[in-house]
Amino acid sequence: MGVSKTELWEICHRLGIKANVARDFMRVLRAVWRASIEHAPPSSYFDHCDYRTLKDLLTRGGVVDQARPSIEHFLRSQSFIPPDNRGLLAQREELGMPNVFPERTNERTNEALSPDALGQRRGAPTERRV
Repeated sequence: MGVSKTELWEICHRLGIKANVARDFMRVLRAVWRASIEHAPPSSYFDHCDYRTLKDLLTRGGVVDQARPSIEHFLRSQSFIPPDNRGLLAQREELGMPNVFPERTNERTNEALSPDALGQRRGAPTERRV
């Protein structure tokens, strides 16, 4: 990635993600990406991982039983980062993937919440009215 530890921590802090969780997310994403190109299981792209650690990473990535999962499958199934996180929403948008979360609805109107509303709900800064 080419950033200092301090810069990585600051970016993660702004997005509400722990740095070690972001690292694990990227490790599995990189393995899924390489697996989709080279037609091999994601588990083959982890150099120094014992079986339990590898199984935990792939389980949290939602790809433990997948021979060649797609990046979209990983982004929908992973449990490292909440699906309504601003950083994950931006990543999905950058990849041209829809940001639809039908299970998240407004309790009063029963309508699906937009990514902006989801971000505000998770503690994003909002304007205070006096």
